[in-house]
Amino acid sequence: VQLVVTSRFAGSATVRLALTATNDGLSTNNSLNWTVRTAPGSDLRVQLTATPASVVSGGNSTIAVTLANAGLAAATDARLTLTLPAGLTATGISGGNPACTLSAGAVDCPAGALGLDATSTVTVNVTGSTVGAQRVTAALRSSLTDPQPANNDAAVVVDVTAPAPVVQPPPTTPAPATPAASGTAGGGGGGRSDVVLLALLALALAFSRPRQSAAPVTRAR
Repeated sequence: VQLVVTSRFAGSATVRLALTATNDGLSTNNSLNWTVRTAPGSDLRVQLTATPASVVSGGNSTIAVTLANAGLAAATDARLTLTLPAGLTATGISGGNPACTLSAGAVDCPAGALGLDATSTVTVNVTGSTVGAQRVTAALRSSLTDPQPANNDAAVVVDVTAPAPVVQPPPTTPAPATPAASGTAGGGGGGRSDVVLLALLALALAFSRPRQSAAPVTRAR
């Protein structure tokens, strides 16, 4: 028989085991007291979410980091480390300890005291700069023993996509030039048209002059 117990608080606890039978002639060895002592520890947990989870290159996303302490004791020196890939740039941080700092590719946040069953949220604003899946990781640590260290780390992916191509309008084709009218219908050159024009002008001048009256003719008788 294997008995597994989990201590909720630091300190000591006594577990009593007993085995009985109706035909047992010696009952003095049928029970056992087992004392369990636990050192102070805290079950720290961290979770990550990205909103939105997909952005166009140059767009912004918000990383929410949720810190929790599920027991066994309060963590007085909890510390959060957020690691960013080269394709994301941290532009701001809010919540958590005011001593949180931003640096190239990392956020260092001394969360400080995280009491039993307490939660805290740190928000980090990032900008996508490189196309692809950008993986953000978080680690929450303290000096106390953690009975479940697997949930002290978390990760989330921000998908950075390329912007849509700019569609250029098709080039405008200029309208063909209208050819100048030819001097003559037959296209025989400008010389003939000039002669005809001068003849018409001379004829017009001739008709525009006033006519002189003829002298009366005297007949001989």
